[in-house]
Amino acid sequence: MSRPPQFLSSVLESLAVVSTTLAILESPVYSQTRVILVDPNLPDITNQGHDRGISYDPSAHASSIDSSRIIRPDYANPAYSRLAAEAQEAWRQGFGGEDVYHESGLVVTAGRAGSQYVEAACRNVQDNPNDGQGAGDAPTRRKDVERLSSPAEIRAAASLPPLEHTHTIDAEEQESPLGSTGYINRTSGWANAEGAMRTVMRRLLSHSSSSSSSSRLTLKRAHVKSLLFAPSEPSSPNNRNQKPTVTGVTLADSTHLTASLTILATGAWTSALLDLRGRIRATGQEVAYLPLTSAEAHSLRHLPVLLNLSTGYFVIPPAKNASSPSSTSTSSPLSPPPAEPSLSTNAK
Repeated sequence: MSRPPQFLSSVLESLAVVSTTLAILESPVYSQTRVILVDPNLPDITNQGHDRGISYDPSAHASSIDSSRIIRPDYANPAYSRLAAEAQEAWRQGFGGEDVYHESGLVVTAGRAGSQYVEAACRNVQDNPNDGQGAGDAPTRRKDVERLSSPAEIRAAASLPPLEHTHTIDAEEQESPLGSTGYINRTSGWANAEGAMRTVMRRLLSHSSSSSSSSRLTLKRAHVKSLLFAPSEPSSPNNRNQKPTVTGVTLADSTHLTASLTILATGAWTSALLDLRGRIRATGQEVAYLPLTSAEAHSLRHLPVLLNLSTGYFVIPPAKNASSPSSTSTSSPLSPPPAEPSLSTNAK
């Protein structure tokens, strides 16, 4: 194992970087690592004693701040699927706080063009031993995952009523908006990301104290203007392919912060720090929250999440403690094809 970094810089307040920072501070492997978290929206804890609790309002600019984050191991990449399954165990154990994670089940669908991705994701879920049902319990996993081979089966799995009228449009010309193939994974779900962010950030802030010189966490309320790179070495046959090394960041006031390792969680703002042209593009998703009556919310509360990977369309049931919000999303017109799901600012 390589030596843990002595000083680590985390840029931007997001659930990904906050949870990573928290894991580092609470791991004995990194007991000698000091961390600085840089973000213009960090709370001011100067006059907030830990005995009185810490007030925290998440940044509205962070993509982690929403109530519609799908928690799933349903990915075609086996390594990513295993990583997501491990993370889901933490959600089940209360990582995000009380009444934040909801294991409602997930209906994953796609059109004909995305059927290979859905098939690969289904296999990964069935083969994953870390699914909350007990390692090696293959019969239980097969029971919780059911393949769906038609729009009618998809509607039934999503607890949607059958269509009253059959359309005469040629199936080769137009597919169902719900998708033509898929499966339901009853062990996936969704989380209120804003609620989780509040819980995890409070835990993180407990590691920082303005009056303690021994604190391993430093909060820096600032904008990052650019990255710092190590000076390039002269080209030679031995280092011809050597890449520049990031050594820290430059803040808007021209202050330099150096670190052994720098973690960027800058989302849609990454292109302001790195030239990503031709490699990645930021897209957005349109999200609508539908007002519901108490009776409607009660009847929809136990529905599974529906996610169409071909269009990006998804529907999430209302929360247990709310009578109004339900969310849907339309696909981004810039989304890559189904084989390469979009890395959007509201990525699921």
